[in-house]
Amino acid sequence: MGITAIKEDFITAIMDVLDEVGDTLTIKYHTEGALDENDPGAGKPQTEVTATPEGILVVFDESFMEGTEVEQGDRIAIISVAGLSFEITQGMFVIAEGKEYRIVHANSPQVSGGTVVVFAQVRG
Repeated sequence: MGITAIKEDFITAIMDVLDEVGDTLTIKYHTEGALDENDPGAGKPQTEVTATPEGILVVFDESFMEGTEVEQGDRIAIISVAGLSFEITQGMFVIAEGKEYRIVHANSPQVSGGTVVVFAQVRG
């Protein structure tokens, strides 16, 4: 079995888990446009970008918080990147369970040279 087949099997397994126990999350961020030369006082226009990947929110165990930058109420969002057209990074927002969380840290482990999921520490 080649690397590509292993990667595809891994992606399929993760997607199966997310389909079974995950929820649809909303990832949101804003892009900044250029100043309008005719109206520079208006500021730069903002465009909201959203996507709805599958994911899971997990509460940190209390013992994990000691000596770390994890705060009470922080969560880990495990987010599938399948079909996303952008990279998930710090400063974006995750909307789940009717609440908006800011991504304070994002880790994108590589599997056979590609990202399958993002592990994001979120705070709301």
